[in-house]
Amino acid sequence: MPISRDSYSPEEIQFIRGVGFKIQYYRKKAGISQADLAEHVDMSLTTIARLESSCLSAPSMVGLYRIAKTLGITPDKLVQLD
Repeated sequence: MPISRDSYSPEEIQFIRGVGFKIQYYRKKAGISQADLAEHVDMSLTTIARLESSCLSAPSMVGLYRIAKTLGITPDKLVQLD
């Protein structure tokens, strides 16, 4: 679901965007398209695209787990602070 900028602090917004960037990075590194990732994790293509964009969409914990598993990484790689 999209997040209102008024609902979260700038640090929280930066964190959510960072997760999206990492999803995109590891997806491309794995050579998986957004459509293939969406199919494997039982999400819509629109949801995957929103997660990877600056649209401020927050995935569920189960969603993060499924994405990480499909990309061959542990979930902490997606939420690790840099």
